[in-house]
Amino acid sequence: MAAAAASGAALFYGTGLHPIPALTWVAPAPVVAWALGERRGWLAAALSALAWVLGGLNLLRYLARLAPLPAVLLAL
Repeated sequence: MAAAAASGAALFYGTGLHPIPALTWVAPAPVVAWALGERRGWLAAALSALAWVLGGLNLLRYLARLAPLPAVLLAL
């Protein structure tokens, strides 16, 4: 969970309307480092999906003005 949170935070600040591009490059590193020691591929995939959703929350307020909230959450 810590790897997903770290990757999600890097994606949160590395993407969006005012990104810090260098963070996007290092965002996968925590999940990849965790996955190298893990035997279950589905768990690594789930953690990376969770990190992507956490990173996508930076556009939640912006997208909520454009579309209904269920559509925005589905897009994440």
